[in-house]
Amino acid sequence: MSSAADEPDAPDARGEAAYHAVRALPEGSADQAFALCLASAEDACARLAWGEARRRLAEARAVLDWLPDAPRRRLDLALRTGEVELRRGELERAREQFEEAARRAREAGDAEAFARAAVGYAGELDDARATLLDGARDANATITRTLVTWANVAPKRPRNAANPFDPAYRFDDLDEFVRNNQARGMEVLLTIWGTPKWANGGKKPNVLPRRLGDMTNFARAIASLGAIGSDDGSKPCRFT
Repeated sequence: MSSAADEPDAPDARGEAAYHAVRALPEGSADQAFALCLASAEDACARLAWGEARRRLAEARAVLDWLPDAPRRRLDLALRTGEVELRRGELERAREQFEEAARRAREAGDAEAFARAAVGYAGELDDARATLLDGARDANATITRTLVTWANVAPKRPRNAANPFDPAYRFDDLDEFVRNNQARGMEVLLTIWGTPKWANGGKKPNVLPRRLGDMTNFARAIASLGAIGSDDGSKPCRFT
């Protein structure tokens, strides 16, 4: 789901500082510019300004060209960028970032970062995603987390919103993700984000729904999916 998240956001103090620090290179401090870009991206994320966060992270990536070999920074940046792309609804771009992060984590022998890349990987369960999930399990990950973009799952208002089998819902990818994590003995934490326009009067996805009951019913539908497998001993889903 790309969208209003790409619209210009109001500048913030750290954003202004990052902007000037980047443009002062190469005379200025690359370390300082990189840190300011990350801080500004974090501020943007806190405001749900995902488009701005993406721009700041892109600037941070450009700053790395002025720094000596920085594999750890590149790994961290790939993870951060992948998570922001997920929240923007850019699944293919998120996949690219998490694949890069997984490769760098493997090279660095960083099991925790590899698991983080695996659980963030978006899209259908193909060989690449299965390999990442296997890697997360082998790295002793017991909990995975994924973002459920409400606007993607329910692009149209469902007639029976608490029923996960309502024809308006597109739960195939989420259902598959849950099942394949449960098959590996991993519990899934679900975070709901991205209000559909039909629920908030056509506003940005970071605007709350006009009726709390719409989100409550959506959460109930997800909870029904999350309970799948609990009867056979596998771990159910939880919300964050």
